[in-house]
Amino acid sequence: MHHEVPAQPLISLSGEVVLVTGAGSGAASGPHEGRQSAPKDLWGIGAAIAAYAALAGASVGVLDVDLTSAQRTVERLVTVDPTASARMIALGADVTDEMQVVTAVERLRRERGPLSGLVNNVGIGGPGGTAAAVDLDGWSAAFEINVTSMVVTTRIALPDLERTHGGIVNISSLAGIRGGHHGLSYPTTKAAVIGMSQTMAGHHGPAGVRVNTVAPGLLHTPMVANRGLSEERRRTRAAASMLGVEGSSWDVAGPVAFLLSRAASWITGVTLPVDAGLSAIAPNLGVAARDA
Repeated sequence: MHHEVPAQPLISLSGEVVLVTGAGSGAASGPHEGRQSAPKDLWGIGAAIAAYAALAGASVGVLDVDLTSAQRTVERLVTVDPTASARMIALGADVTDEMQVVTAVERLRRERGPLSGLVNNVGIGGPGGTAAAVDLDGWSAAFEINVTSMVVTTRIALPDLERTHGGIVNISSLAGIRGGHHGLSYPTTKAAVIGMSQTMAGHHGPAGVRVNTVAPGLLHTPMVANRGLSEERRRTRAAASMLGVEGSSWDVAGPVAFLLSRAASWITGVTLPVDAGLSAIAPNLGVAARDA
């Protein structure tokens, strides 16, 4: 498991302009009541993706509904690499609000140039429960944030991406590949992201835009840490995979950077599990795995 900021990214994104949604500093998220907050060295998936892209040479729009959280991501990288941090711009916008996203993209374009990469990372857990009990208002809200928002940001970024022959990476989840999650909402939205991405790849491929999906597995992130997982439960989660090693947000950031890079110029419509092989051996996540 690697929680450290990579000293030298293996992928080059030099000259690229990338927008990452949901890229606020996840370590700032508060703990659940009565539980310990996440360790300060943990990075959320969106924050790690944005930081890795900047370290790899890209100019990065760090977008979050909470501007302060986006600014915190930029500030965290200052102590690691001030030059990379200077390539980042903190942007505040609600990704379900088209005009807010337009304003954010216009600023990024004005200051750094046309977008060549988009990472749709925003997502929420949504309401729990089976079809018999799930709150339908919460169900609709989860689809708006987890799926519809990706349509909004893609629509706004497409003119630039067609011009630059860029790439989109939509973040799904292992839960979108394997069933058995304790709640119906989250895996359903994440499965929708996979189908949507494959369809987008067909729609926009002729214009030179690549669309791929990354499906992270059972990582140790600030969101997970804030649930108060025991050390025993963490070991059990790690041991479930082929590699038997716990993953972090940095394990996702590298593959995302690859799919954004010109090295992946002939890759589109792919769903890449980043899960230490868990999806290849697990028939489902197990309905009892309430922290999956």
